[in-house]
Amino acid sequence: MPTIRQLIKKGRRPNKAKTKSPALSYYFNSIKNRPVDSASPFKRGVCVKVFTQTPKKPNSAIRKVARVRLTISAARATRSKSTRSSSSAEAA
Repeated sequence: MPTIRQLIKKGRRPNKAKTKSPALSYYFNSIKNRPVDSASPFKRGVCVKVFTQTPKKPNSAIRKVARVRLTISAARATRSKSTRSSSSAEAA
């Protein structure tokens, strides 16, 4: 717990909000050889693995997850938004 004197001298800084998709918030500039912070909502990638996963303790479900290797060579796991179950997808 800071003292009044410490708060007067330094103050409180607000916490920065973390993004839920950090791989989409930057890209790599190969000419300047450094990453650039710029929002890119759509990126091209290759689906490496498709599997199901269960959430942490208080929640219960089977989530369809796809591990995607982006063109910036960062692998990210993304949850699929489809509402069809895997058994109906196989039949279709």
